[in-house]
Amino acid sequence: MSGPENDKRDLRKQALDDRRCLSSHQVGTVGEAVAQHLLECSHWPSAHRIHTYVDALPGEIPTRDIIAAALQTQRMVVIPVVGQDRGLRHHHMTDLDDLQRGLMNLWEPQDPRWIDDLTDLDLILVPGAVFDKDGYRIGLGGGYYDRLLADLPPTTLRIGIVYDAWVRDKVPRQSHDQPVDLIITEKGIRFIGDR
Repeated sequence: MSGPENDKRDLRKQALDDRRCLSSHQVGTVGEAVAQHLLECSHWPSAHRIHTYVDALPGEIPTRDIIAAALQTQRMVVIPVVGQDRGLRHHHMTDLDDLQRGLMNLWEPQDPRWIDDLTDLDLILVPGAVFDKDGYRIGLGGGYYDRLLADLPPTTLRIGIVYDAWVRDKVPRQSHDQPVDLIITEKGIRFIGDR
């Protein structure tokens, strides 16, 4: 039986299988290019409060250069942390060396500084397996980012991070799916709508 959820699952599997085959050098090169595009983006200078994932999964586009650049320029960096209850919490990061492997082998803080109010975020970096040209995405299937994006104010710039090969014309959508405002790949920035 075919439907949006099955189609999403198939695309997700293909994309994740594809990125698992990449060498660490290839992944690192893509991460450097994505970081350069973001740091040169016209939205970066006014982004003082940033939410970003910390790459932990095989083939996931690295964000450590972005985090380091943000911390060096006195920006506030917030990272998501999956709790024991599988809920998402948010940590104010001040040091990349403060991370340890946690639940699901994801990075989490050794000394957490939890943040509950995310309404003043300037931008959020959103990972995904596949994005489409309208900014919709297929994530890893947990629904964490769709719930998070739905709770953020429209003033928070949503930036999708993905390999260029996995930007499609259209991905299957469901009513709870949340789009991003722009997509950054190793090849550049793709603006969605008016942003």
